[in-house]
Amino acid sequence: MSKVLTVLPIRLAVLLIGLLPMCSAGAQDNSTFECGRNLFKSAKYKDALPYLKSAEAMYSYDNRAFYYEALCYHRMGQLNAAMTAYQTVIAKFPDSDAAELSKKAIASLRGGSSSSSVAGGSLRKLKNIAVDQLPSQLVLKVAEQGGKPVVEALVSGVKVKFVVDTTVANSVIGTEVAKQAKLPEAAVKSKDEYYLHDIKLDAMTRAAFPIQISSKQPNLAVLGADFFEYSAVEYAPAKASPAVKDEPTASAKIDSKVEVKESSKEPTKNELKEGTLTIKKLVGVANPFEVGLKQFNAGRFREAYPLLKTSAVNRPRDPRALYLLAICSQRLNKLDEARSSYRNVIQRFPNTEASSLSSVALTSIDPSYAASVQAQAQAKSGEYKLLGPTPKDMKRAEFEIPFTIENGAYKVTAVIDGHNVEMYLNNNMHVCVFSTAQINQIDPSYLDNAGDANSKLVDPSNSNNLTETTTRTFRLKRLQLGRIQTSNVPAQVTDIISRTGLTWGGSERPILGGSATAGWRMEVFTDRRMLRFTQM
Repeated sequence: MSKVLTVLPIRLAVLLIGLLPMCSAGAQDNSTFECGRNLFKSAKYKDALPYLKSAEAMYSYDNRAFYYEALCYHRMGQLNAAMTAYQTVIAKFPDSDAAELSKKAIASLRGGSSSSSVAGGSLRKLKNIAVDQLPSQLVLKVAEQGGKPVVEALVSGVKVKFVVDTTVANSVIGTEVAKQAKLPEAAVKSKDEYYLHDIKLDAMTRAAFPIQISSKQPNLAVLGADFFEYSAVEYAPAKASPAVKDEPTASAKIDSKVEVKESSKEPTKNELKEGTLTIKKLVGVANPFEVGLKQFNAGRFREAYPLLKTSAVNRPRDPRALYLLAICSQRLNKLDEARSSYRNVIQRFPNTEASSLSSVALTSIDPSYAASVQAQAQAKSGEYKLLGPTPKDMKRAEFEIPFTIENGAYKVTAVIDGHNVEMYLNNNMHVCVFSTAQINQIDPSYLDNAGDANSKLVDPSNSNNLTETTTRTFRLKRLQLGRIQTSNVPAQVTDIISRTGLTWGGSERPILGGSATAGWRMEVFTDRRMLRFTQM
C-alpha cells in the first residue's frame, strides 16, 4: 500500500527518537544530512541549510539536523532565526545532548553574546527510547459500559476512552477514535496495525505498543489482553445499596415521612455504573529488554547482546528489541546476523520507525539490498531517464534543489503565493492538484474562484459504492520552485467523497504538475538526493 510509508517518519508516533544505526563512511557521505554537515564544516552555512531542512523532513527522529540548522543561523549572524531553531531542538528533543547545547547557546544569546563558539560541541549521547512502566499495583475508579470497565488513557497526549476486555487478544481502536487521537491519516485509512510510541493508563505505560485500527466499530476503542500481558486484571462493579426502611425513632416520629423518604432514596445512575479496576504486576516478570537497553545506551554491546536476543523472542510484536539486537550484532561484527535481523524488522514491522532505520542500516552493509532499493525507487518514480545528454553549455540557467522519496514520488518544497508547500513532483501530469484541505492551508479564496464541480463515481459498475470524485479547476497566482518562477499556473481541486460524507484528497500532499516546470530539463542525482534543473 503506497500510503503506508507516511506512517514512518511521521510523522508515529515516533518509535525510536534519535537512535541511529552505525553506517559505513561511504553510505554516510551520500546522505542528505552528511552533505549538509560537510558544507557546515566548510563554513558554507547558507548552502548547508537546504540539505539540513531536507534531512529534517526525512529523519524527523534525528536531532542532529535540527541542531546544525540552528548552528548555521547562529554563525551566519541571524540571531532571531537561531534562537527559534534552538528552541525547536529543545522542544522536540528535551532530553538530548543537542538540547543541552541549545540551552547554552540561548543563554549566551540572551546574555548579549553573539559568539557562536559556545554553541559548538559534539552530539555523543543517544536518547533513550521509551520503555514500559508497570507499577506493582494500580487501583482505578472506572465507569462501566455493557458490563465492561471503561478507562481513560493518553494516546500521543490525547485522552481516549477505552473499554477493558481481556477476552480480546489484541487491542483495537476505531477509525473515528483514531482520528480524534490524531493518528496519521494514512494509518487511519489503511486500517492496519499501527505502533503507538506509548500509551499511558494512569501510572502504567506501554511503549511501542501495537494496536489494530478498525472500521467495524469506528467509535469504539478496546484494551485487550496484550495491553495487560504482564499484569493480572480484576474488575469489581459497584453494587447498589438496597433501600432501608427502618422504623422511625421516638425523636423522629414527628417528621417520620421525611425519614422514610430519605432512607428509600434510589442510587443515582453514576453510582450504579462505577466500579473498581485493579491491575497487579505479575510476580516474577523479568524485563530483559529494559536491562539490555541500559547496557546498550552505556555502550556495553557485548553485555546487551544476550539480553536483547532474549527480548526479541519474548517480545515477538515489539520492533524495538529486534532492531536493537541488529545494531548490537553489527557493532560486534556479526554482520550476517545483523543483516538477517534488519531484514526481519523490515518484513515483520513495515509500518514502524524501526523498519525505516533498518532499511538505512541495511543499505550500508548489504550491497544487494541497496541495489534492490534503488531499482524499486526507479521503477516507482519513472523519472530517472533523461531526455538526451546533459547540456554542456554552462551559460544556461541551472540550479539544484534537494528532494526525498515519499510514496514513490519526489517530494520537493515549492513556494505558492509566499507559502512554503511540500509537494510531489509529477511531470506526467500537466496541472497541479490539491485537495480542499490542502488549498485551504494556502489561500481559501482559491475555492471561491474555482469553477463548477465535476463529479463522477469512483466505481460506476458497483451500485453499492457511492463514493465519488469531485474536481474543480482554478489557476495559481504565483509559484516558485528554486529559480523557476511562474504565474497563472493551471491547477485543480480534487476530493474523494464517501456516501457517509467523509472527504479526503487523492494524495497525501499536493501534486506539482509539469506545467510549473515547462521549459526546464530535470536530472536526478540519487547519490546526493538532488534534482538539477537546466533551462532548455
